[in-house]
Amino acid sequence: MPLTGAHPAETRAAALRLLRETDLSIAAIAARVGASARTVWHWNVRAGWPRPPRRRWILTARWPAARRAALLRLLGASGADPADIAEVLGLDRPGPEALVWAFGPALAPAVRARLDQPPVDPAILRAQLCGHIARQIATFDAALSRETPALRDSARVLRDLGGLKRLLDTVGADGERSGAGERSDDGTEPDLPALRAEIARRYAGFVGDRASA
Repeated sequence: MPLTGAHPAETRAAALRLLRETDLSIAAIAARVGASARTVWHWNVRAGWPRPPRRRWILTARWPAARRAALLRLLGASGADPADIAEVLGLDRPGPEALVWAFGPALAPAVRARLDQPPVDPAILRAQLCGHIARQIATFDAALSRETPALRDSARVLRDLGGLKRLLDTVGADGERSGAGERSDDGTEPDLPALRAEIARRYAGFVGDRASA
């Protein structure tokens, strides 16, 4: 295997830039920078595959069954970013089409469906979250209005109330920065300041009751 030290660092850097930023073939890049194709390929490997190898996904067919199963679990895991997994495998960070091309039939159907979904407007997600928080608070309000002793002493209720208040603070701050008139998914505008004040009042009251008990 050729030694990278036989070429100036500038030559290697130029080759890696062409690998990342152009569609030139390895041979064309080698001719342009004055190195052999084998040397350019070696630089590509050592740099973590800035130019993914063609049809690399075929190699997964040679993996042990346990390794293939682990890949499918990772690809289908909730919250996992297939692009992160591709980068770990040395495929840089390809887009959706390149991911399907890279993994081929190994790409889990759930991942394919996720890649086909258009990006959701953050304002819509924030409005839906506001509606969900409002419904959660309404549920707590109905339960707390009964003033059941067991519920009043529940650490879980206090924790959930505190979590909802922090979530409302965060969502409210984001909404104020965006300046958008957002609505919840039932068509009503959530009154975030009032909700925050009410939940803060209830939370403080229950904490005070527990401290004096």
